[in-house]
Amino acid sequence: MQYLFRKYLALFSLVLLTSNYSFSAENETPENQSLPNPYFMGVGGGYYFSGWGSQAVLELNMELFSGLVNKYAQSTILPYSISLFAGGTDPEILDVVETVPNVSIEDELLADLFPNAHYTNARLRHNKLENLSGSATKNNVLGFLETIRDDMTEEDEFRFYYTGHGAKSENYTANTLALWNGPITVPEFVSSLDTFNPKIHTQVVMVQCYSGGFADMNYVGGKVDAELSGANRCGFFSQVKDEGAAGCTPDILEREEYSPYFFAAYAGVNEKGEAVNADYNGDDKITSDEAHAYVLIHENSIDKPITTSTQLLRDQNFEITHKLKMTKWEFFEKNLSPLELTILRGLQVSTGYQIEKIESPLQFIEEKISEINQQIERLTQSYRSMSEAFAHAQFIITRDLQMKFPIFAGAYGPQLGENYIMSLELIQKAKQAMILHADHKRVQNLFLERDKVEIQRDEWSRLLAKLKRIQYLLETKILATSLEQSNKDNVKQKYQQLKNCESKPFFSKGVD
Repeated sequence: MQYLFRKYLALFSLVLLTSNYSFSAENETPENQSLPNPYFMGVGGGYYFSGWGSQAVLELNMELFSGLVNKYAQSTILPYSISLFAGGTDPEILDVVETVPNVSIEDELLADLFPNAHYTNARLRHNKLENLSGSATKNNVLGFLETIRDDMTEEDEFRFYYTGHGAKSENYTANTLALWNGPITVPEFVSSLDTFNPKIHTQVVMVQCYSGGFADMNYVGGKVDAELSGANRCGFFSQVKDEGAAGCTPDILEREEYSPYFFAAYAGVNEKGEAVNADYNGDDKITSDEAHAYVLIHENSIDKPITTSTQLLRDQNFEITHKLKMTKWEFFEKNLSPLELTILRGLQVSTGYQIEKIESPLQFIEEKISEINQQIERLTQSYRSMSEAFAHAQFIITRDLQMKFPIFAGAYGPQLGENYIMSLELIQKAKQAMILHADHKRVQNLFLERDKVEIQRDEWSRLLAKLKRIQYLLETKILATSLEQSNKDNVKQKYQQLKNCESKPFFSKGVD
């Protein structure tokens, strides 16, 4: 796994440094005019001092983020680049969990018998990130935000990236970043941004579960019942505020999530070394709304990515009536922007549904979503039934093995002392006893069949997510029209400000 991790990272970094995506002369700032100073802050890793929450993909995301920051630094002076990850620089802290390759089914089943198993095919280690500024604690995040605030001027830019875990709150108004020693809520994070000069162009990218809750940065103090913020800030989020996101896995080969696609759009190449072109308007630069569009089209996961502008529309209590759900394709064809049409056509290819040929596309999509939800529910019930049978059979094996191997009844591991450590000889004997148990074959079959059902369910769930992305896009256009026809002038101004903010690059002038 270490070899594979470095292989993918080396490939991606090499292309970053050797690709033709460099700043073109026509976009360079004249000598008598200074570039805005870029301030980057990346935060990632697990939570509550738990290495088991710092999956290897989070570490890889931080590497990719840093690689692009460094590429940008080659073109201009970089005053601040802050990276905070899990336990930080202390080598004694085990803050990354990664998959152990080629673990047998028997070893997975054996590990499942122990009461304290976290991952049956993974191990803990210290992170391998370079140039870390510290650990990803609440105090560090808020402290560095305060330091940056005091140094920036209104001409500067601020970019914040978070790759970690999140938690939801009641009514989703105080969702959190689950940091190393405690959470930061939406109001706490946004209140910190509120202290910035409002003219500073700020973009936030968050990829955690329930990340859409942080779209409440549209409001002063991050509270939807407060006034709209006048700050020039916007955000991109991997998931809506009330659903979990993809990507938290210790296996970097199982990699379908927001970050690698968003960064590939800027790098001009993905982690496999394949060329990526997200310059959808042909102006020879990449902007964040284009990178977000690339994610929407190509990411194959359960995510339903959103932005601050699309969430603002949903906060206005506009109703999408049955009549509006019957809106004809001609309306969308006329009103969707070129970038929105690009997204729709990309999703048409991956879903197999020709939306442009359907008379009432939103109604059609809702019907398909309902059908797929029913299929997923059937598979979920089947999975649940198999899991119960599996757990019962495993319990019988555990109970019987406890008579010969008492270690199965309690915790184990080197941190508990020599009396709690299983020798290799004892493990092998326990494994053989498990294999010879009368219920072992049944357990193994249930394990494999349950995995097949889970794979089928995941495939339907990914298709469902893509259909929901289409649904979200069509609804957004209807809601934007409702806003245009309303008398909410302050919301109209905020919406346009957000769209302008989102159409700027995350890495200064974009990667040409």
